[in-house]
Amino acid sequence: MKDLEEIIKTRRNISENLIHCITHKIAVENSVNAVLLLGAKAICAENPMEVSDITKASKALSLSLGNITEERLKSIFISSKTATENNIPQILDLVGIAISNYRLDAATKLLRENKFEVIKGNASEIKKLSGKESNTNGIDVGEKDKLDINNLDEYVKISRDLSKKYDTTVLITGATDVITKDERTILVENGNNYLTLLTGTGCILSSMIAAFLSEFSGVDACILALLIMEISAELAKDERIYTFKTKLFDTMSTISDEELLKNAKVRIYR
Repeated sequence: MKDLEEIIKTRRNISENLIHCITHKIAVENSVNAVLLLGAKAICAENPMEVSDITKASKALSLSLGNITEERLKSIFISSKTATENNIPQILDLVGIAISNYRLDAATKLLRENKFEVIKGNASEIKKLSGKESNTNGIDVGEKDKLDINNLDEYVKISRDLSKKYDTTVLITGATDVITKDERTILVENGNNYLTLLTGTGCILSSMIAAFLSEFSGVDACILALLIMEISAELAKDERIYTFKTKLFDTMSTISDEELLKNAKVRIYR
């Protein structure tokens, strides 16, 4: 990880970079808008006949297994292979692999065949990918799996093992976000519970990470995306959920470097 101030002050280096996002219909509009707010450009092609060309023209690729269809999964494999062959950084969002063996098998095959800069999931999904028993609640983390002070060491070990296995950065999202590359782990402790009350926020975050992957390492891209989304959520908090959503996007579009540095809760895990 670079110096936090340096990372934040260079976040606009992604300006105008084209980001290819293959995500589900529920999250497409908000994901694209989030990328635009960061200064990059997004395209959400998912036709298998064109995704390779579009991925080649892009600076980064975001792939989500959420609400998966057969055709979209085919496109995901094509795009991921193209990205790997052309050294285009990509992130895989492991949505639902803890409840669906179909998605788990797809994720395992994707990771085996391609190179990902980041793999992202909640604690239940990361446990499932590691081969451990998980207690998911649909696509959400199960109560028994939630990351806290008592099981943090366990999740750090799981993330480090997966990072080494797939040569990637592993992001476990939650009240505390865990970012791991090899033996290095960084914790981000910003955010508020309102983000869990809106659908698609995980896919929005993945698209934001992909935007930053176009210029930053996996670790730095995760830190930037998390801080912008989660500090914006803290500043935008409103008792009315859809008013909060509007404020969240407004704040993400205007948040300053100074606000990010002042409010960032980032620490290196011992």
